[in-house]
Amino acid sequence: MPPGDPYRCCGLPTPQRLGRDVLSLPGARTVVPMAGTSDIGGGALGPPVPADQVIAAYRAVIGRPHSHDLRVVGLALIPMGLEPSNPREQVRQQVNAWIRSGQGWDAVADTDRALRDPAVPWRILHAWADKAYVAPTGGVYHPNAAGHAVMAAAIRTAVLTPRAPGPGARDEAAGLLDAHPDRQAGAYSRLVGGMAGHRRDWEALGEIDPLYAILSAPDAKHGAWNLPAFLATGDADAARIMTACGALGLPGSRGSSFELGCGVGRITRALSPSFRRSVGVDISAPMIERAREMNADRPNCAWMVNDAPDLATFDDGAFDLVVSFIVLQHVPDRAVISSYLREMARVLAPGGALVVQMPASMPLRQRIQWRRRAYHGLRAARVPERTLYDRLGLDPIRMNWMARRDVEAAVRLGGADVIAVQDGWLGDGSRVGREENLTYIATR
Repeated sequence: MPPGDPYRCCGLPTPQRLGRDVLSLPGARTVVPMAGTSDIGGGALGPPVPADQVIAAYRAVIGRPHSHDLRVVGLALIPMGLEPSNPREQVRQQVNAWIRSGQGWDAVADTDRALRDPAVPWRILHAWADKAYVAPTGGVYHPNAAGHAVMAAAIRTAVLTPRAPGPGARDEAAGLLDAHPDRQAGAYSRLVGGMAGHRRDWEALGEIDPLYAILSAPDAKHGAWNLPAFLATGDADAARIMTACGALGLPGSRGSSFELGCGVGRITRALSPSFRRSVGVDISAPMIERAREMNADRPNCAWMVNDAPDLATFDDGAFDLVVSFIVLQHVPDRAVISSYLREMARVLAPGGALVVQMPASMPLRQRIQWRRRAYHGLRAARVPERTLYDRLGLDPIRMNWMARRDVEAAVRLGGADVIAVQDGWLGDGSRVGREENLTYIATR
């Protein structure tokens, strides 16, 4: 062990190792310091270090990478298995409040929220705890391999998911912060730019064949969907949602529902009798226009175009039920998928229910998606969309997927917890192609 280490366990302090371990590395772009828990001290090592001293050390660590034009991602200190009355736990909470405030960080991953047990938030969730490290209170203060994977997913979500720039941007959980608005604005602008092509594709589908684009049933292409039959599928899906949530005692209130990717309103209209207000948003203006026309008989429904990679229009905790079905799988960028998951959790009211479907895997051969590639290649050559769709049988629909751990991490970072995962669309065993298809139910 290095000389001068009084406990012969921790090595040189982080500020002394930063130049050797990070700043001297060629090609480094982002630094994720994971430190602070041991620095609090306390217990057998004496009284805990005051929070302001730990924060001062963090500030010293943040400043040097920034001087080398490196991004710095902060990690909230993970649970130590100590009860709230413990002085060390109180220091941890104070330090985490500062980390979450985003002062100086380019992004923050709330690894505390990602790992903690919702029922006992000062402990790591049992499934993610390494039982070799047990605190005197019985709590575990080190994650196991699965817990480290959850932390990695939380970091990945924070790093890859920019938020809308500007003062007052909501970012309690994670995401790019206001410390470097030029970087924040650039990252956010790239996501917005990437959504432009996605919006164009779905606006074209909304004009050409909206019902089939929403629900691709056999023999229903080219306007062949029978409208009553199409709407009946929404009734069935809404009933399945309410039954699954009801079995879990959710939602606690029925003030308002929200659907991301509502299309022409198939599910939103079916949910509306159960709520005082139902809101549907979609990236496609033609879809929303059609939703308003088809659902004029549902005065408690509201329809909005949302082409941003977030839900900044809506307040925290605004909806008692938040749903999204066969939507996120078509979003081209996983950073945007993570953003939507986190945002849906953010707008969920306490005691509410979030129900979202997302493939968890996809076979390699299915990732080629030659029809979509051919569509975009010919569209770039100015072949009209209707010719591509009607005559050549091509469409721009993309299929994407996200691993279960990443979905759960994004939801947790938005402030909710996944409490049930079912195969297919709420346990119906369905698969989209050959990939694993999962439905997640979360609450907060």
